[in-house]
Amino acid sequence: MLFDVYGRHRVLIDADRSAWLVGQDGKKSLIDALVIPSDADGDEITDLLDVAFHEHARPGDKVLRIS
Repeated sequence: MLFDVYGRHRVLIDADRSAWLVGQDGKKSLIDALVIPSDADGDEITDLLDVAFHEHARPGDKVLRIS
């Protein structure tokens, strides 16, 4: 699943529930500190990402699932 975080970050959650920060060049960096439960669905992951990145948010910013 791919998520847009506040229009500034792209986060990929792979089949193993690892979280990757995706750069504009397509390169990925593992986000070690983010743990995604194996039973979390897309809405729950959206909430987890919102909590994890909330310090980067501006009023009205949202986390959106892209795919």
